[in-house]
Amino acid sequence: MFKIGDILMLEPKCSSQKEKFNCMVVEMGTGCVYTDFPINLETEKIAFLMDGTQLNVTFFNEEQAVYVFDSEVLGKVKSGIP
Repeated sequence: MFKIGDILMLEPKCSSQKEKFNCMVVEMGTGCVYTDFPINLETEKIAFLMDGTQLNVTFFNEEQAVYVFDSEVLGKVKSGIP
């Protein structure tokens, strides 16, 4: 569906504020996707999402088809990605 380098838009499901974040897919695993830290679109600062945060994820492919799905933050992984 998507590949490394694609941009995902994240929107928390249960938030009093209408926040939106962008992040990039950096690695893919079985049943999970690893992204870089999400960036708040309004403040342009890194956002730290808590484990268990429920998200709506929006993604555009090369043909400009729009995909929307539900997701959850499973955790943070320290890796050698610069």
